[in-house]
Parts: sequence; C-alpha cells; structure tokens
Amino acid sequence: NVFLYLDMDERLIATTLTPLVQVGQFACLEVSWVNQYGAFLNWGIDEKTCLCRSVTEDEKCRLDGKYVVHAHVDEESYRIVASAKVERYLSKEKPEYAP
Repeated sequence: NVFLYLDMDERLIATTLTPLVQVGQFACLEVSWVNQYGAFLNWGIDEKTCLCRSVTEDEKCRLDGKYVVHAHVDEESYRIVASAKVERYLSKEKPEYAP
C-alpha cells in the first residue's frame, strides 16, 4: 500500500508511511510552524506538514499547539489541507444503529 499526495511544489509523492489523517477524516494534529499562509500541521509522514489556513476566527495558531482538524482536498491546488472549522464537516443527521 502507498499513500499519494502533492507536495508544496505540486509534485506527486508516494510513500509507504501512513499519515495521521487522510482525506475525509478528523484528527488532533500538532502545529509544526506558522507563517502568513497559516499553520502547518505535523501529519506524520516524512516530516512533511499539512496546511491549515485558519484555526478559528478569533484564535491564532500556537507553535506546538494541538488542534482537531478535518482533512480535505483543496479545490484550487488539489493538495491535501486541513480545516479546524470541523462543524461544517459534521452531519446533523442521527446515525442508524443496528439492533
């Protein structure tokens, strides 16, 4: 099994490592570094980082802080990014459980 993703230079990368979060999943990830584009989260593969543009409207990301995020594919860059605005990815429907 391999995991495929686009790196910061938009090159296709394949690794046998398993990331801490994949597209469509939630995870609690630690901030590796912060710049004007957002926070970069450690997602567990080759010390690469996953961009999270904003944590919350009123909170700045802290270096080494941990945040619950949802991973998705950015529509413009096609790279895997994270969002800390997780409520938009939660369903309002009650799950049906088998008896």
